[in-house]
Amino acid sequence: MRNKLSFCGFLFVALCAIWLVPAAAQEASRPARPAYLEFSAGLNYLFLKDAGVSPLLFRGPLFFTQGAWHKETGRTQWRADFGYSIGEIEKARSFLVNSDINGFYHGISALRSLKQSRSGRLNLLGGIHYHGFSNYRVTPAFRNNASVVESVNTIFAGAKADYARIKNFRPGKTLFFRRKGGERTFRVSTQFNLPVVHAAWRPDFAYLDDFTGGDNTVGRDNIIRVGGFRLMWRTEFQVFMRNGNAWKISYHWDAQRSPGTLNRLETGQHIGTFSLLMRLN
Repeated sequence: MRNKLSFCGFLFVALCAIWLVPAAAQEASRPARPAYLEFSAGLNYLFLKDAGVSPLLFRGPLFFTQGAWHKETGRTQWRADFGYSIGEIEKARSFLVNSDINGFYHGISALRSLKQSRSGRLNLLGGIHYHGFSNYRVTPAFRNNASVVESVNTIFAGAKADYARIKNFRPGKTLFFRRKGGERTFRVSTQFNLPVVHAAWRPDFAYLDDFTGGDNTVGRDNIIRVGGFRLMWRTEFQVFMRNGNAWKISYHWDAQRSPGTLNRLETGQHIGTFSLLMRLN
């Protein structure tokens, strides 16, 4: 894991260097429909309870990284992203129980402007948002139930509000950095998603090994169930730079309960990230 974190840190520093390079194209010649590549890094504080295996509520921080593409027009916003998290969550009882997690995240959204203020600062949008995550978990204390693979996927109806403001800066110096004068755009956005279809691909029963052959049956007896519920909320603060790039701070809350009663998965995720956005056009 340490090697993975070192590689991610090196990659993020390299992206920072690329992000600071001034854009070759002038702002006046840029198209009115910007597209961006987004690179994010942060922490995912995860709460997890697998009721079919144990009543314990696990919790702990995971390292989180994400890549995304998104495009904006005058009326629509498109986004596709893929993320990865890794780490260990735990629960302290009479002894410490640890669970190692590798998580994979993916999502697609299409939003359309529903109402815009006369000044153009406030924009209300609505549309469809799809998001899913898949986990591979290993909990040695559960012995024959130690390993599990699962996937949770949801189609949402999403509502989003964007508020943008342009501020004119004078040339100056902040600490060791010189600041060029000119306009900067600041934007705050918040999006809330309600589930339309929620499904989980998980083991049909709690025990993954019936002790008969000792074979690894992880994923082989998983089935898809539709039901349960899931809620998502995301808030962002974004600053657009003179070279066309941007940086962003985000908070993402995700809570879900998979269908079923005896073998139900419940998760809560608090994800905070810092992102660099590189303009593609």
